[in-house]
Amino acid sequence: MLDSNDQQYISQQFEENNKRIIGAIGELLEQNILPRLDGVEQGLKGVEQRLGGVEQRLDGGEQRLDTLERKMTNLPDKVYFNEKLADAVSDTVQMIERRIAKKQETERAGWKKVAEIFKRNDLAKPDDLAILEQLSGASS
Repeated sequence: MLDSNDQQYISQQFEENNKRIIGAIGELLEQNILPRLDGVEQGLKGVEQRLGGVEQRLDGGEQRLDTLERKMTNLPDKVYFNEKLADAVSDTVQMIERRIAKKQETERAGWKKVAEIFKRNDLAKPDDLAILEQLSGASS
């Protein structure tokens, strides 16, 4: 049977172990995970800014296309220009879709890395890991 001194000693050991574990987790977060999350956030901000620039360029392109379309109505070979315009718009849309898909791949890779770190270090509950894996496009 354990006396009160033994119980107190065991309680103190559990408390000290819990403090060490919590300290180690905090250190892991501060040194490894949070800087990486900050890097992912900065990368996403850069993507957002670049997409804003693309959007502005598309707005300018749309105005030029509207002007071109108005001029085309007066040209004798309107069908030819309509086809060329449709091809140009289609090519532009495909290019933008490829760029967006590439950016999304990069973002999913970042979330996948975060999920792997959390899983490897047992830092999250299974439900939270499932959410991270869903963000990364991986299936559980």
